[in-house]
Parts: sequence; C-alpha cells; structure tokens
Amino acid sequence: MSRLLPLISTCLISSCLTLPAAANNSTQSSADSRKQKLPSPPDGAIPKYQKVRTTAYTHTESDHIQYGRKNALGTRLRLDKYYTSAASDWSKYPVGTKFRMKGKDTVYVIDDYGSALVGTGTIDIYHPTKRAMWNWGVRHVEIEIIELGDFEKSREILAERTRWRHCRKMLAAIPDHPVKLWNPAINDQPDIPVKSPTAEPDLPEAPLPEIAPEMRLAYLRPIPRRDLSRAVLLDSVPVAPAAPPTPDLTNPPAVSAPEVEEEERSPASAPGAIFRKRAFTPIPRRGEV
Repeated sequence: MSRLLPLISTCLISSCLTLPAAANNSTQSSADSRKQKLPSPPDGAIPKYQKVRTTAYTHTESDHIQYGRKNALGTRLRLDKYYTSAASDWSKYPVGTKFRMKGKDTVYVIDDYGSALVGTGTIDIYHPTKRAMWNWGVRHVEIEIIELGDFEKSREILAERTRWRHCRKMLAAIPDHPVKLWNPAINDQPDIPVKSPTAEPDLPEAPLPEIAPEMRLAYLRPIPRRDLSRAVLLDSVPVAPAAPPTPDLTNPPAVSAPEVEEEERSPASAPGAIFRKRAFTPIPRRGEV
C-alpha cells in the first residue's frame, strides 16, 4: 500500500496540470474560430458594426480654448440623448456620421475633428467638463453606425482649410470612389436558388367500397325526388271543413211584416206630403164590420 501512494499522488498532480492547459487550448481555439468567422468588408465599404478606441475631450482644453463651445462646422457642441458631438478623422468617419454604442441609447454625431486623430480610427467624445472627460478616459467599445456621413461635404470643408497640415492629410486620404455602409448580416447571405414551380403529382384514385349482394338492390334503387315526396306529404294532410259564410250585415234581409197600409195623404198638408206607413192592421170602423 505504501508503494501505491506515491504513484497515485503523481497521477493526480499530472492531471491537475493538464486540465488548465486543455481548457486554455479550447478557449484559444474557440477565439480563433470566432476570428475566422468574422467576414472582412469588401473594397469601398465601411462595416456597420465595429470595435473602436474612444477618448474624451472638452471645450476648456488648451488646444480648444480658441474655438470655445463651437465645433468644426461652426455650430455649438451638444450633449444630449439624441445628439452628442464627437470628433474623428473625416477620411475614415466623414462629417454627419451617426453611431450608437452597444448598450446605450445615446446617438453620437461626427461634427468635429482633431489633429491627434488624423491617421487613427480613434473617436473623441465631447464632455462638458474636465471631470467627466477624465472619468471617461480611454475605452474600447463596440459601435453600430446608424448613418454614414457625407465624404463630399467633408472634402468641401477641408478644401478651404489646407493651410493646416492635419486638414491636408485628411483631404488627401478621403476616398474618391463612393463608399457604402456594409452590414455582414445582410450582405453576406448566400444566394438561395429559386426553385421553378412544378406540377403536383397525380394521386391514385381511391377504390370504390365493396357492396354486399343483399344491399345491391337497395343501393341501386332510385332515390325519390325531394319535391315529389313533399307533394305526397302535402296531399296526405287532411283538409279542414270550410267555415260557414258570414252574414252580410250591410244589407240585412227583408223581414216579413204584416200588411202595410197604403200611403195616405193628409188633405190639410201640402200636396205631396206623405205620412209614415203604419205597420199594423187598423181597427175596423163602425159600419165596416
């Protein structure tokens, strides 16, 4: 047993030493594979997503005191959520370029430049105070370019300021060909061949159900029409007796009455005057019985 203990201890130590090395190799291989997966932008294109180096500046610095709170366009430097001034090399990020940092909603706009930024991809973020500038320091951040600026406008502005060396460098480095914004998630999609529409295959017909011999007669018997069966049903319904005619009350029938005395005329009345008819038998007078 005492001989096995040194062997077990050496095996454990060797395994502990090899595990971190294997882990480091796996992480390095994964990082290398990620680097290989990132596609490179084509010529004359600026990638939409980049990782850049950023610094900070303020208007109270010694090299910016003569310009005060104004940027290279002559307008006021701004700092808010929808527009924050930033400086860069205009041959890489032209004036008017809008971008957003990863994890932030603030929109940064390139409206300034600096002599220390020429020839680099560094972006200078404006801050209103020196304390805020020092707190920012140097940061490597991932940005998303929302809108690419105008190289022609940058060329026009720098052409009027060729007496400064850094302006001449930026003017000479501005590309002559048109530059577009390149999004690898959209522009590098493989071309999917469009399939031509094909006719659907003919499906086999379903077999007819087998009918038993005793059911064939009932199956072949013609089905009565709906209208004929309905007529038979209507004829079989008993008819109700006709109601007696209602009497006409507007012209009542004549009622038999006793003998009506003929019309009498009063001699005293005017000619043509007729008394009402008497509907009773007069009493016989004396001598008429």
